[in-house]
Amino acid sequence: MRQNPSLFVFLLAAFCGLAATAMAQSTGECHIRNFDTWMEKHCTGGGAATPPAGRWAVTPPPPEPPPPEPSPPTPAPPAPPTCKLGETPQFNLLSGIWACVSKPGAPPPLPPVAISGCNQLLQDAGLCFPSGAHLYPIPEPPGAYVLPSYLCGIPNASAGLQAALNAAAGGALWIPPGCIVNTLPFSWIPSNTTVACGVGATFHSTAPLTCVGPDGSLIGHGASNVTIEGCTFTAGYTNAAQGAAVCPNGVSVGNDPVIFYGGSNIIFTDNAVTNQFTGEGVLFDGSSNVTISNNYFAYNYNEGLQLSNCQNCNVTGNTSLDSSWDMEDAGPAPPGTSTGTWSNNVFSCDSTGWGFLAGSSAASAGWRSLVGGTCGWNNGYGCSNVGPPCSPGQYSGVTVKNNTITGPGASLLWTTYDGTTLINNTYTNGGHLTVR
Repeated sequence: MRQNPSLFVFLLAAFCGLAATAMAQSTGECHIRNFDTWMEKHCTGGGAATPPAGRWAVTPPPPEPPPPEPSPPTPAPPAPPTCKLGETPQFNLLSGIWACVSKPGAPPPLPPVAISGCNQLLQDAGLCFPSGAHLYPIPEPPGAYVLPSYLCGIPNASAGLQAALNAAAGGALWIPPGCIVNTLPFSWIPSNTTVACGVGATFHSTAPLTCVGPDGSLIGHGASNVTIEGCTFTAGYTNAAQGAAVCPNGVSVGNDPVIFYGGSNIIFTDNAVTNQFTGEGVLFDGSSNVTISNNYFAYNYNEGLQLSNCQNCNVTGNTSLDSSWDMEDAGPAPPGTSTGTWSNNVFSCDSTGWGFLAGSSAASAGWRSLVGGTCGWNNGYGCSNVGPPCSPGQYSGVTVKNNTITGPGASLLWTTYDGTTLINNTYTNGGHLTVR
């Protein structure tokens, strides 16, 4: 039979097309490049794509890109800083820097509870705080350095106390509840530091009773941003006869439980200062921005508290029982040298009286006559020096207001010459104002 060449060519072409289609479907992909337009098309799973017009060729798939190199590990952030009390570390993700920020929403202080203050030392002396005493119990500051327990009750813990203060510098030192820290000599307080005590924790000065004694438990020279809270400060004085036998004319200087020479931003709060045989008591000399609040001063032979050349020193909400206070600059100074407010304090006197004024010496009798009783609180009555008196109006920056002076022999001492302003003070049960 004569074969038709055209038909043969057609059938052969059809067969080759089917074979090409089957091959494309078996591979599942094709790459067709249009040489005229340099466009590339990638087909998958559906057989060969329709070739574009012009010259074309089936090309192999492009090679897979190499895998990316692994990223270097992210470095760990630097260690957080040690922040002062009331602040917390916070890391800034953008700058990569830590900063200390104030803690938001600080909890309110704990409610006041009655604290008798009759630790073993005071029980042995037969003395206690006033029955109405209320101090705020102080919680342990977060992150505080805790005084090692072996220092509690040993005969002299001053060296260990100094080491603990150094370790706590810039943060807080916690004295555990009931710990009695016997001190001789004093320890230095660093700046930016809080000393906080649990209930009954006590600094007890073991210094002998002398008329000119060493400095007491804690002292700061230029220390600023310091808080002392919740602590009891005691010493060896127990009664007026004992004090008069040692110093019939009063303690000249020294034995002060806490001293700040200079420095600023100092808080002394919720402490008890008792049984001190001191020249000045808790002393702020040349300091500024001082808050003395909610403390108890009781049964001290000479002074419980003294302010000298103190700027913006505010004394509020304290109770003083048979314990003198004194605002007394070192010498004549311009008007307004001492500034601040004494407010809402209770100055009370019982039958025992302030140790020195209750003494049997001629000096004690002379002061009793001047004060008009056995207890006195001096709010700018003179200057310490033996030379010229205070300048007129030297204490004109001080206001004494809304205080209560109560009990037989309780006297608030005042002079118009020195310039202190008195406002709305109350005198009860024999309490009175003595004007020079």
